[in-house]
Amino acid sequence: MAKEMIPYLCGGTFLTQLLRARKELTNSTKHKNGQKESLSEQETFRRLISIYQLSDFHGGTSLKTYTSQYKNCSNSLVAYAQFSDNDLHRAFDEDVKSNNSIALNMTSEFVYEFIDPSLWRQLVRCLLDMIESDTDIQDDEFFITGDATTTKAKDIHTIDHFYIEPFLLGIWHYIIMNRIDDNEKGADTYKQWYPSKGNYRGTVGNAITRTLTVESLPADSMHEEAETERAATNDEPRVEVIDSSDAYEGESKTCTQYIEHATIVNQNGEKNIHINHVDTLNL
Repeated sequence: MAKEMIPYLCGGTFLTQLLRARKELTNSTKHKNGQKESLSEQETFRRLISIYQLSDFHGGTSLKTYTSQYKNCSNSLVAYAQFSDNDLHRAFDEDVKSNNSIALNMTSEFVYEFIDPSLWRQLVRCLLDMIESDTDIQDDEFFITGDATTTKAKDIHTIDHFYIEPFLLGIWHYIIMNRIDDNEKGADTYKQWYPSKGNYRGTVGNAITRTLTVESLPADSMHEEAETERAATNDEPRVEVIDSSDAYEGESKTCTQYIEHATIVNQNGEKNIHINHVDTLNL
């Protein structure tokens, strides 16, 4: 087999860079104290497949083996992950291009639980280098901005501000739609990155010299604010005021006021009178 371009963007090389950016595994002491463990390699791959399928993918007993094969680019796993399913392809594509993407929400959860924020810029830089150095895809379009608009690969070099969630989803979407059968073409790249097990020697990312800003996609706080306002309103005493109609102009208005659970204190001289319940108070 002829040598492919290095670095080569495919599912396996994408997964490899994600794994390099994951949060450190929780030690056993913290885990015993109830703190959640970081995602394993197979859990990472399972979540990527789930994002593609827009539902929870279980993986089965072979998940660990298949994860290793996918990561080192020895197998495209088209049948196992249903990467070639036309209906799944179409649903995923339409969802990514929509303004209310399920996949984007799933990716946001994935980033929050798994990716180390201190390594966001490293991850983006490595992926950008693979895109910008690939002369075969310069006219291809990526959905990396989160607003359902596209950016051509040849124009990405002009962008220095990225939101991590739509950026990662856009890369995964491109791989699913364009290179899902080509995972084996990333084998040379993986071998260059890992000449021996656990010994990363990759230099991908060095060609990106511009300063990058990588942030989390701003959350829509409108729903939270509405819930807070509604809760505050429910906690306050309810007072209903009913105004009587004016009989004649200039006459004083009669106001009937109903107050729930009211306590009235009448002070006259040395004695205080407490009235705990009253049906109607005419003012």
